[in-house]
Amino acid sequence: MRTQALRRPGSIARAIVPALRLASAVLLGLPVTLLAHGMLYGADHILKRGLILAARSVQTEPIYE
Repeated sequence: MRTQALRRPGSIARAIVPALRLASAVLLGLPVTLLAHGMLYGADHILKRGLILAARSVQTEPIYE
């Protein structure tokens, strides 16, 4: 019965199913995308902070013996 409804050219289900698939893909993909973005942003922030601390720890004045 379900497959017959999808095969009819004027069926409402035929129009709704692709929209539901798209909506579910967006809703499932959005958290993954945001998580990946957050991880990359966090890694970038940590790397920049480490470079700043490393640059501050380098001695800039010459050593006189």
